[in-house]
Amino acid sequence: MPQTANVFPSLSVMENLLVVVGVKRQKQRIAELFDAFPQLAEHRRARAGSLSGGERQQLAFARALMPHPRMLVLDEPTAALAPRKVADAFALIRGLPSFGVSILVVEQRARQSLAVSDRGFILDGGPVALSGTAQELLADARAAELYLGRGDRASAD
Repeated sequence: MPQTANVFPSLSVMENLLVVVGVKRQKQRIAELFDAFPQLAEHRRARAGSLSGGERQQLAFARALMPHPRMLVLDEPTAALAPRKVADAFALIRGLPSFGVSILVVEQRARQSLAVSDRGFILDGGPVALSGTAQELLADARAAELYLGRGDRASAD
């Protein structure tokens, strides 16, 4: 899922979802996704460009889930969101595995990303500097000092 330009702004919510899979599977899958993302159901006829940043992000997630993928790669999923919506995005990411999909998140908000992850890889200029379970990395003093920031600065993570 791209960081930006992740929905078709001139299309409605329904049209954004319909362009992804064949007709046979569309109705059932859209019903499932509207159950998971009720705000989208409320805005089904609204143009994607008129949605809030958080609603557009939900639409991008729903669109990515339409074809029943086995894996999603999320590139900076919180980049375009207002700071108060970042926690909502991470809550959505935490729920994505319930769709039977593995998630790979590329995200600069390392501490918040690890809080919703099983494993983590911290890159430093390209190479992997540290890796392990999310809990191991969150508890690692070196990781915290060099890469994650202090725990009391969560808004800066």
